[in-house]
Amino acid sequence: MEDAEVRLTLKGRIEDEELQRLRLTCEALLFPSAAEGYGYPPVEAMAAGLPVLVADMPNHGSMVPSDCRLPVDDVEAWVEAISALHATWSARTNAGANPVSRPADETLLAHVERFSFDAQAQALSAALDGLMENVTEASVD
Repeated sequence: MEDAEVRLTLKGRIEDEELQRLRLTCEALLFPSAAEGYGYPPVEAMAAGLPVLVADMPNHGSMVPSDCRLPVDDVEAWVEAISALHATWSARTNAGANPVSRPADETLLAHVERFSFDAQAQALSAALDGLMENVTEASVD
């Protein structure tokens, strides 16, 4: 990693408050997993306005906008996307000399609204209302 000038810190389990602090201070969530069962980490990251790059797998890839999905086995696509993130960071912070906070990605915030508790409750309510209408109509016939 030294050749690429990458600083990597591996952590064990962290508390929710620390996780949220990381979401707000990191530049992006890289989620190349091909085995993750459900896309909570990308959804939670997007809810914090954090850009995400995820493997385009059905289990979690469908939860993020298409421009955030990358082929799981295309190393060059990942390198290009990560390089673009780095270039954005470098331009914003003058290569780290002027640490400027990353602004929240409003597009991702809007996208993730459909996964909010309110949106899910409304969708469930509409589905149950439709079910009840069908049951009532069947009873009348």
